[in-house]
Amino acid sequence: MTTKQSLNFIRDRRKRELLDADRLHALLLETQPEYYELEKQIRSLRLDVLKGKGDENELAKLREKRLLFLQKIGIKLEMLEPAPHCEICGDSGVTSNGYCRCVIAHQTAADTTLFSFEESNFDLFGEESELAKRVYAIMQKYCAKFPEVNKNNVVIVGKCGSGKSYLATAMADCVLKKGYTCFLTTAFGFINDMLKYHTAPLADKAEIIFPYLDCDMLVIDDLGSETKLNNVSEEYLYLVLNERTAKKRSTVITTNLDYEQISARYGERIASRLFDKNNSIVTSVSNTDLRKR
Repeated sequence: MTTKQSLNFIRDRRKRELLDADRLHALLLETQPEYYELEKQIRSLRLDVLKGKGDENELAKLREKRLLFLQKIGIKLEMLEPAPHCEICGDSGVTSNGYCRCVIAHQTAADTTLFSFEESNFDLFGEESELAKRVYAIMQKYCAKFPEVNKNNVVIVGKCGSGKSYLATAMADCVLKKGYTCFLTTAFGFINDMLKYHTAPLADKAEIIFPYLDCDMLVIDDLGSETKLNNVSEEYLYLVLNERTAKKRSTVITTNLDYEQISARYGERIASRLFDKNNSIVTSVSNTDLRKR
């Protein structure tokens, strides 16, 4: 799901909820004389209070009386006064700094099936179950400390079917449950978006790059499986990694490539960035001969 689609969903949902509330309010005014009278008194007294002439305590009593009446007929107050899902932007999807973090959250929820650390079944790892348990425990501790972590990058190396993608989504699930934003994508999805960014008009670029730069944790799954595009793959992968490192935001990469293979495919500067022992945790969920710096 694109940023614009998520933004439209959030705004349209808010419009629907407010419209439903207005329709219910109109129905109650038409069919419930007691509600009609209370509303009339509340609106009149509220205007007086705004003018400095009304009694705020009396207004509070009328509102409480309306609440009790609604409870009696089985209507919850939030049905008439729905709160926005996002307190930050009020469901507008934007803030003074650009797109709101709730837009990223919706994109992730719409596009990804998440798993949790608690659901992990280490019997599936066979002979490598003990190794998997150790790696999962390390990553679970990392997420428990998030965002107060010493190293922002996590590189999970493993052969196909080794559970690295499951581990990455469990990390995302943990971070999301803590109230932070996490954007998950495959390497194919990433390169596809970067190609769109590369060819998009200037006015559309921010919408495409936003979730990659602004989320608290970015997960790119299966790096190296995507088609490599000249002037796109290396350039924009480095741009995203560099910007996120500068802002001290976490990036999780899963791949079946080691340091030398990453260097050969994407260049030394990206390999150095990902395997930098000062800012990266590099681990393996399978018995792969992993070279670290």
